[in-house]
Amino acid sequence: MILIQTLFKAASRLSQAIRACLPSAYLNYTAIPGMVQHEGHGVLAEVMRKEFVVVEVVCSERNRDQAGIIELAAILVKPGFAPHNAFNVLVRPAEPLPEKVRRRCGITQAQFERDGIALHDAIRQLQAFAGPRPLFSCNTPGELNLLGESAARYGLRFDNPFYYGLMVAWSAWPGLPLSRFEDLAGLLGLKLEPTRRAMSSAEAVLVVLRAASLSTGGPATAIRPGVQSVPQPASRKPVV
Repeated sequence: MILIQTLFKAASRLSQAIRACLPSAYLNYTAIPGMVQHEGHGVLAEVMRKEFVVVEVVCSERNRDQAGIIELAAILVKPGFAPHNAFNVLVRPAEPLPEKVRRRCGITQAQFERDGIALHDAIRQLQAFAGPRPLFSCNTPGELNLLGESAARYGLRFDNPFYYGLMVAWSAWPGLPLSRFEDLAGLLGLKLEPTRRAMSSAEAVLVVLRAASLSTGGPATAIRPGVQSVPQPASRKPVV
């Protein structure tokens, strides 16, 4: 037990040291004008008491230089963390995706050809769905920058206040020794789907945000693992 506590403290110190460098390194959302880099737990909790939108982006490749957006999802959340409506679209890639990408994302080429829409239409629909509401996401900087850069290519931009989901967790549980959303979800006992689909990821992010909002700002060791229920939005139809 003492060894576990010592390792946890060491991991926490390392995590804090890494996050001290994040504004210029990891949290470098240069293409998202409204990105909020730092905020206290009380302010974030207040933001989440009102309407907000959870946004998730799925890219074709992990290498940003080769990546393209292939799916967008969002959940409109009403006060009290009540999922009200949802948005989910596939983006038709310019060329057929490699089998390994389709397998990782759980989307077939036939689905892209049948249901996929142009990227500029997908981004416009996402903006219409979100409106001016605050946005929350656990996507990496590379993925969200790709979203911002893609929007700029079509004369669009995201000026909404944009919050990084793990920043919410770090403010809720100081010393949290995690830098990946998947690790945090595991700590909360949340089971993620093996395929990376945008809507299932957005639903998982909502669970994490709700758990963080209920925190009193105590230490990360106060997190109690347990399977969390994933709230279901009233609708998954895109709003144009």
